[in-house]
Amino acid sequence: MTVRTVDLQVLIPRSSEVARVQHNQQQANQNQQQELTAQLLQQTVRNENTINPSLEGQKALIREREEKGRKDKKRQAAAGKTENEENKLEQGPLWESPGLGGRIDIKA
Repeated sequence: MTVRTVDLQVLIPRSSEVARVQHNQQQANQNQQQELTAQLLQQTVRNENTINPSLEGQKALIREREEKGRKDKKRQAAAGKTENEENKLEQGPLWESPGLGGRIDIKA
């Protein structure tokens, strides 16, 4: 493709405009990236300094469950039976025979 002299006279002044526009675009991209980095940093600092209220509530529920479990164990120990002993009594003679469950028969 050939360039005519008239077109060349128009293109030469425009080449400096193109360079300036590209420089402005690059500068805008760099500024935008710096702003995004600053926002992410602020958000990270904010997240580190705040306490999530739902986590505090969950910790309280866990503590309550642990305390309830301890109380239940103490109550069972006072009665002289643990959960395992009660389960063994409910299972019946299956658990009393020592030979059961020791081997597995496999047929091809």
